[in-house]
Amino acid sequence: MVELLHRFQLKVEYVQVASYDAVLSEVESGLAHAGLTSRTYATFAQRRSGLMMTPIVVHPVELKFATSHKAALGLVDTIDEHLRIWKADGKSLFHQAMQRWLLVPKESSEQGVLPTYFYAALAGIAILAAVIFFMRSQLRVMIRRVQDAHGRLDDAATKQRVAESALAEVERWYRACFEKADDAQMILDEKGIILQCNPAACRLFNVSQEHIVGKKPMDLSPGVQPDGSLSHRKGAVFLESTLAGCSQRFEWMHETLDGKTFKAEVQLSLMFQADQARILACVRDVSHKMAAQMERERQREYLQTVLDGIPIALFVIDLEGRVVFWNAVCERITGMSQKEVLGRSLNLKPILEGKDLPIPALLLLQMTAQDFLQRHPKWKAQPLPFHAEGIQLTGKIVVQGQQRHMSIVAARLRDRQGELLGAVQCARDITQEIQMHKQLVHSQKMEAVGKLSAGIAHDFNNILTIILGCCDLIRRKSSLDSATRKRVDEIEKTAERAANLTRQLLVFSRKQLMQPVALDLNKLIQDLYPILRRAVGEDIEISQNLGKDLWPVIADPVFLEQTLLNLVINARDAMPLGGRITIETWNEPLREDRDAGLFVIRSGDYVCFRVRDTGHGIDPEIQQRIFEPLLRRNPRAEAPGLPPFTAS
Repeated sequence: MVELLHRFQLKVEYVQVASYDAVLSEVESGLAHAGLTSRTYATFAQRRSGLMMTPIVVHPVELKFATSHKAALGLVDTIDEHLRIWKADGKSLFHQAMQRWLLVPKESSEQGVLPTYFYAALAGIAILAAVIFFMRSQLRVMIRRVQDAHGRLDDAATKQRVAESALAEVERWYRACFEKADDAQMILDEKGIILQCNPAACRLFNVSQEHIVGKKPMDLSPGVQPDGSLSHRKGAVFLESTLAGCSQRFEWMHETLDGKTFKAEVQLSLMFQADQARILACVRDVSHKMAAQMERERQREYLQTVLDGIPIALFVIDLEGRVVFWNAVCERITGMSQKEVLGRSLNLKPILEGKDLPIPALLLLQMTAQDFLQRHPKWKAQPLPFHAEGIQLTGKIVVQGQQRHMSIVAARLRDRQGELLGAVQCARDITQEIQMHKQLVHSQKMEAVGKLSAGIAHDFNNILTIILGCCDLIRRKSSLDSATRKRVDEIEKTAERAANLTRQLLVFSRKQLMQPVALDLNKLIQDLYPILRRAVGEDIEISQNLGKDLWPVIADPVFLEQTLLNLVINARDAMPLGGRITIETWNEPLREDRDAGLFVIRSGDYVCFRVRDTGHGIDPEIQQRIFEPLLRRNPRAEAPGLPPFTAS
């Protein structure tokens, strides 16, 4: 073979291998460019290899010459050309190999050793063996293919049976869901006619399945819905919207066979069944739910009414500091409605005198009650009795321009499981209580002064009794001249006036009762005018503006005279350079109670008198104390303000 290829001027390297399989493997893997096998093997191996082959036909054997796809494209053609030349040359190595291996005689006139038909029979046997071998191999391949196809068919049939079984199981499952559903379910066609319904629908409408199938849902409804629309017209709109691909969810009034109506929640969904559009209608009776909701709403409104009715400002905040409850008293105090504060952070700066002060309820969300008491001692807060997480304190707010005192209680809110929900804060107006406390302190002070006054009045009254007795003894002397008698009369008048003062002191100390009588206030002022005129001096003018048809009053005249005299004297001291004092009276019908600070004036008919002057007025700090007994406006003042019996 090497000599043959060299004759064709091909530079090759010959590699000897053990078998034809090794030849094909070497060529197929690219380790060799060409290989030589027998025709029978090459025919068998051609089906499973990816090689290009060319036949070398040698009677009765055909050789196959194969090259790799990676070899040069002209290599096969070149080999074919040289093989034809080689075959045509009778003296070539090809014919020598034929003579050697197949015993083919040279062309001569002499007769061969064996007859020609022997070689033909031998060739036929060889060809028949090759054909039988090839057919057996092809038969095995076809059998294997048939077996593979049969296995695939079995697998496909098995998978189909599994799929059909799974589909049947899914259908049974969906059918069970449809049949066992608590909500009424109905399948409608495109016209809205009920094709199927589950047992829950029969129970809901209290009829058998035959009375439902074939009807429209609107046939199971009253003629008119609660909003006044016709059931058939409104239902048709919902069905058309569902067929357009828009699922519907709405409330609907249905009617049972016996005429009983109930409110239901209906949901319509588009589905397809055997390429046909269908509507799945789910109906749920919500009449009991609505009744429960109405009951909860009634209880909520009742609780709202109770919390709005209590005379305490109350609000609740959640863990984020947002207001979740705000009662009516909070609205009146702050001027902020529920819509303005619910769901928002609380801002009480407008009622805290413009100060951005922390809110106790908000602080309790950040710390415990014990921490609050320790960190904010200036607030003078106290633990809340019967509540371990609550505090109580007092504070001031501004309501409609007036400062009010408030008692504040704040505490944490927890649910039954102990989870923190938020905080609650209550505020109660204690302004009147503080005023009453001041009145109590004032009354206690007056009581102490009254006890002192009573002792002084008794002692002073004893002295006056001696003075009056001596005056009476002196006046009985016949030798008494007129000048001395006049002086004794003056002493007696002065002692009597001192006795009146003593009586007033005893009234102040509650040791002697007042003696009120019906009197005309205008006449009392006019009778006292000469004394008032002498008391103020010539630099001050006194004018009177007395009301007409003044109502009579029940009062002690001595008290009124002393009060008027002290007011005029205090007005005189406020005008050291002179001025004017005006005395006024008028009728005052009071239709509502009026807060006078230390006390409340009840509604009724009153007679008022007022003393005004053009002086510098009273300092604000003194105004808060004008009802204190024996108060002087300044150390050098001669007038004592209101006397103790007037202040009481």
